[in-house]
Amino acid sequence: MMFKKKITQPSLQILPDGFSIVLGDEQTTLNWSEIEKITAYKVDRFTVDEVQLSIAIKDAIVFVSEEMENWMSFVEEMSTQLPELESDWIVNVTLPAFERNERVIYTKSEIN
Repeated sequence: MMFKKKITQPSLQILPDGFSIVLGDEQTTLNWSEIEKITAYKVDRFTVDEVQLSIAIKDAIVFVSEEMENWMSFVEEMSTQLPELESDWIVNVTLPAFERNERVIYTKSEIN
C-alpha cells in the first residue's frame, strides 16, 4: 500500500514587531525594521497567477506568497508597519493578467 505524503503549506503569523513564516516545526521570524526592500511580482501557474513578495533583509531574501495562510492579514499589517509601501501595489502587480509585473514596492529610507 502506498501512502501519499501530505504537503504542508507555509503560514504567516503576525507578531508585535514583525512576522514569522511557519512550515511544520520550522519558523523564520523577521522584524519589520529589518526589511530593506520588497519586490512584488506574479508567477504564472498556467491557469492562474500567484502574487509573491521577495523581502530583502541585510543578509538574506525571504519569499512570501498569496498562497500562504494569513496572507491578507500580512498584507494589511505590512501596509500599517511600512507606511512608505507603494499604496496601490497589489493592483499594479495583478493587472494585466499573466504578466510578471515585477516592481519594487518598498525601499527602506536612510532615516528609518
